[in-house]
Amino acid sequence: MTKEVPLKKDYIDCINCVIDYIEENLSEDLTIERLCSKSGYSQVHLQRIFYYSTGQTIGQYIKGRRVSRVAEALSQTTVSILEIAMQWGYESQEAFTRAFKSMYHLTPESTGD
Repeated sequence: MTKEVPLKKDYIDCINCVIDYIEENLSEDLTIERLCSKSGYSQVHLQRIFYYSTGQTIGQYIKGRRVSRVAEALSQTTVSILEIAMQWGYESQEAFTRAFKSMYHLTPESTGD
């Protein structure tokens, strides 16, 4: 039986700060180095406490949030999938389509009206 250990308040504050930074800069190139400089923790330690706090790696969190934002944008505009995907940091429509499909089990095109 595993005993759950509560997170220290400074860890919670750190993760909240990192998540806020990610949300504010989601369309930018987010690197672990930039996040570490914001948090004051090493890469290994930040990734460990982020995963322990959220149940996701930092990369999984960023990918999921970007896919959600692009999906939301697609539902509210007639701009092409490629244009929106590029605005949110995807290098190609194919890269976005793979990410979208892995999250929603559908292609972005199949969600159109």
